[in-house]
Amino acid sequence: MPEKSTLLDLIEQHLKRHQCLGIQDVYKMLYQGVCGAEHLLVNTEHARKSLVEEWHRVQADTSGILTESVSLDGRIVRVNLRRCKAEGYVVDNVWLALYRSTAQVNADKVLFDNVWLQFVQLCQAGALPFDFTQATQFGMQAKAANWPVKHHSAAYREANRPAYRVVLRRIFKEIVDEKR
Repeated sequence: MPEKSTLLDLIEQHLKRHQCLGIQDVYKMLYQGVCGAEHLLVNTEHARKSLVEEWHRVQADTSGILTESVSLDGRIVRVNLRRCKAEGYVVDNVWLALYRSTAQVNADKVLFDNVWLQFVQLCQAGALPFDFTQATQFGMQAKAANWPVKHHSAAYREANRPAYRVVLRRIFKEIVDEKR
């Protein structure tokens, strides 16, 4: 069972691992940790095709961690596609883990609203290196739009070249770890 962490701990872990982590990237990570990746399955055919295409594009690489928590309870993780590929995982099993995970995570916008408020409070207290006013404004705009899905910032994408999928840790272990 993964250890629970505080919001501050979770964000600090991402700050240590990822260059150019901005407010928009924290938003995306927190959103994934509360709402999962169900938005990908609005069009399952497209989501599967995108995964397969990205899988073939990325280079296998063992330097990154395999899974990275995005939820406070450690249940929801980002699975590093480069690392999966390097370790001999099968893309079809990664897809199955993604598909089954999205069916079990229900987006909770009320909870997300609360988590975002905690993030803004941490910014206001100076516990995180983000501007309080910018975090507040970003949150107000996102809330007015009913907390939409966001992409990573351009700076984050350029610095980190993210290649991952968001899944439930338990399902990933059941499907992918045991059926390489």
